Amino acid sequence: PRPRAMAVSPEMPEEPPVERQPSRSGPAARNRPGPGQTPSLLSDPLNDRQVTSVALPAAQLLAGDVFWDAATGAPQLQLLQRHLLAEGLLTQELVLDLISRVREKLEQEPNLINVSDPVTVVGDIHGQFFDLQTLIDVGGSFDDTQYLFLGDYVDRGSFSMEVVTYLYAAKLAHPKRIHLLRGNHESRQMTSYFNFREECEFKYDACVYNTLMDSFDAMPIAALINGQFLAVHGGLSPDMTDFRIIQQIDRYQEPPRDGLLCDILWSDPSDTSIQPFAANTVRGCAHSFSLSAANKFLSENNLLSIFRAHEVQKDGYKFHKTNPKTSMPSVITIFSAPNYCDAYGNRGAVLKLENNTLNLKQFNFTEHPYHLANFMSVFEWSLPFVAEQTLAVYEAILGPFGQYDDAEETPHDDGSSPPATAEGSPGGDGTAKPPRRTSRPSLTPEENRAVEYALELSKGLIPLSPDDKTPKEEAAASRRIKQKVLAVARMSAVYKKIVENHQKLICLKGVCPGDKLSPDLLLQARGRIASEDDLFDVAQSLDTDNEKR
Repeated sequence: PRPRAMAVSPEMPEEPPVERQPSRSGPAARNRPGPGQTPSLLSDPLNDRQVTSVALPAAQLLAGDVFWDAATGAPQLQLLQRHLLAEGLLTQELVLDLISRVREKLEQEPNLINVSDPVTVVGDIHGQFFDLQTLIDVGGSFDDTQYLFLGDYVDRGSFSMEVVTYLYAAKLAHPKRIHLLRGNHESRQMTSYFNFREECEFKYDACVYNTLMDSFDAMPIAALINGQFLAVHGGLSPDMTDFRIIQQIDRYQEPPRDGLLCDILWSDPSDTSIQPFAANTVRGCAHSFSLSAANKFLSENNLLSIFRAHEVQKDGYKFHKTNPKTSMPSVITIFSAPNYCDAYGNRGAVLKLENNTLNLKQFNFTEHPYHLANFMSVFEWSLPFVAEQTLAVYEAILGPFGQYDDAEETPHDDGSSPPATAEGSPGGDGTAKPPRRTSRPSLTPEENRAVEYALELSKGLIPLSPDDKTPKEEAAASRRIKQKVLAVARMSAVYKKIVENHQKLICLKGVCPGDKLSPDLLLQARGRIASEDDLFDVAQSLDTDNEKR
């Protein structure tokens, strides 16, 4: 066993500690069943649910006393599967114990593991737990099928914890049949940039997240199948002329930004490149390698082909150019996350290898439970709607007392103020424009503007009595009312924008958690989508920046 890995590579400065809110729905906030009892579903005693087609979710946590088989000590996979399909969680003690046991198993394996067929090879899963169940139906049961997973179990999808929990339990139940390689997303950098860290800390806490990161460091990074096929997540490296050098890598670390480990996890094949290896501009790190470089590597190492994942494919797989010496594709890409990010419309695929015969099986996506983006509760989601209606009432009350004198006073659609006139105020009445307040980094720009307008609105809420007003004071009071009307209108415009964004999330059915694909761009692009091919191409073009490190 190796010591714990360094959390950050030298090229990546350590992030300052972030104060995070405790989990809103983690184990501490959920009920536990009695000793020896399996978790129950949410009860419906009156049988008066409005949407009965939605399955009842798990209402209790799964504990270790029923998870571990009393006779064999192995995980009960069917019990876990039913619980996770019902959106259930595990107790804190159980999930940490599970991760710890799997890490011990992974540490006993070398960097390069040897696998013999028959075997089912699986590409990226990316948190699509419900599609993983379809994948197992297509690829074969864990009870009698050997699996080699090529990494990227987490991020992008919203059920990464379920994927990891289920695969870790399968690894313990069948340590000789389930093989888990590391992908580029099994790292602290990628899980913090995308949504897995947020998901993990929402469903559990930071302790579970950090323990998982340490277990990812222990994953093997390559496999040799039948002594003829090299399987990695990404691809080749100019530093690797002999695949046996993989055994010399110190894998117990956060993947660096260059070098052999980085290339194995991040590099891509290029069907058009003339140079054997070139800088990978798509990824922002590692290399792209030509098919001639792949053929040379295969010839020098007496291999037939390279199996890899890492790139979304419209059909779930891609046979790259055939090696004329072997009549085999020099590189085969496998991608097992159908309808990637709920946006691509692609198919998923697995590769079955038996008696040195390749058989590809495709499958379509499976509907998963609906949820709001970033695990937002329905109350959080509805607040802008309530605020918008409240502000409409304020406008109705204040409107008759102060109408907009000039067209330029009308607030912009995005809630911003109109430009000041020469006199210094939007209305040109000579009053000084209030200084801009410091924005709060914890709020979005729209929320900052709403808070600023609310503060403006709160000024001078108790006006002078009409009997005490001089003409000058009465004019000032009139201006204050007008400013309140403008402030309310601006706040209303801000909340209207937030409401529109929330409605877009509903239209997109919670697509792309983590805000890495813009709902605005996706909705605008829908007008250009005339076929499934167009859907894939549009989604891929919008997602290009997210492929970079």
